[in-house]
Amino acid sequence: MIPFSYIEFALFNGLLVVLHRDATLPLICVNVTYGVGSADEENGRTGYAHLVEHLMFEGSPNLPHGEYDRRCEAVGGDNNAETTEDKTSYHLLVPSHCLELALWMESDRLCGLSLTEESLAVQRSVVMEERRQCIDNQPYGTIDERLARLLFPDHPYGHHILGSMEDIASATMESVQEFHTAWYRPGNAVLTIVGDHDPDRTADLVDKWFGSIPASYPKDRGIPVSAQKGGAREVIADAVPLPAVIAGFRLPPDWDEEFTCLEIAAEAIGGGNASLLSSILVYERRVASHLSFSCEARRAGGWIVAAAFAAPGRSAEEVEDTLREVFTDEVGAGLGAEQLEQARNRLEARAYEGMRPLVGRAERFAHHALFDSDAGLALHIPERYVRVSVSQIEEAVRRYLRFEEASILHFVPAESDGPQHSGRSAFAAGGGPVSRKTIS
Repeated sequence: MIPFSYIEFALFNGLLVVLHRDATLPLICVNVTYGVGSADEENGRTGYAHLVEHLMFEGSPNLPHGEYDRRCEAVGGDNNAETTEDKTSYHLLVPSHCLELALWMESDRLCGLSLTEESLAVQRSVVMEERRQCIDNQPYGTIDERLARLLFPDHPYGHHILGSMEDIASATMESVQEFHTAWYRPGNAVLTIVGDHDPDRTADLVDKWFGSIPASYPKDRGIPVSAQKGGAREVIADAVPLPAVIAGFRLPPDWDEEFTCLEIAAEAIGGGNASLLSSILVYERRVASHLSFSCEARRAGGWIVAAAFAAPGRSAEEVEDTLREVFTDEVGAGLGAEQLEQARNRLEARAYEGMRPLVGRAERFAHHALFDSDAGLALHIPERYVRVSVSQIEEAVRRYLRFEEASILHFVPAESDGPQHSGRSAFAAGGGPVSRKTIS
């Protein structure tokens, strides 16, 4: 267990509050996390969670356009936000004597948006350009979006966090305000304060700035646990320099112990240049020039994505055959105890390292307070990797990492007279949160 103390309580209006004191530096992180992500979007309104994240910086009842960032920068602070399938988080890092300023600014944004047609148009344009840069105009950029559709054809995780161009372009003041009003409520938020502060005084300030907001709760999210499926295939001819094969595996929810087992297995299979996949595909067989590999945690079911980019002269079929062989003969036969122990140690070390920065610590407290009603679970993350056995890991691998049940994408170079993309893709297999500061 990580030896940090914290205080957790709720205001009468439903807002969850987590306070943790660390006086090492005269800094404080204020994090507000809302239980809304892209999985909560309706058909025709995809991308709204991320769009509203951007619009949260465009004005609120007492903070006109640009004022939030101006006040933050004036005190030497830093802020950012990110959207995932499951949540939207905002953090503000300021000198500790500016705590009340940070609380006032965040409470004002919770009370509502103060938008104009101009600010909405600007952020619609920014988000659409983000999609162009990250997806539409990027070599292999549609991998994440296409794979989500294959892996989750009947689930809210099946569309991209950035949404579709059509839905973003058609977003109106009314529809955006409706989304904010529906989800940005005290009963759907966690306020986490980590850093150099007096918890008793901070609790009084929280009540001063958030306690008068009327009690309100969101509608039932209704995101079902994702049933295990797979086996779908798609071939895409695109402007890419080399063939690529992407294999996606559905996983259990992140609170399930089997997910922890699969995290460890994934680290052994694809974590780094010395991993099993890289050793065989890149260095021994030389069928792939490079790999991208990730294990993504989600509340209703995660996924593992292995993306292998072919070496010059190699075909997508050769790459897939080698991937199948590795998963069937090497992974299926059982990963070595030494490999698993090394992977377990790396994940445990990362769990400790992730709690070192104030921003990371606040995010972990907020995550578990929101989804598990227990912020203290953040202190037990390293233990998760220690308590599962090799036999449990092997059983989880046999259940979830069967190559015949993987969803498979082939990217092949399209015939074209125009210029081809060169170099490596910016794609990181498995996706991840989308930040408002992705585009500078």
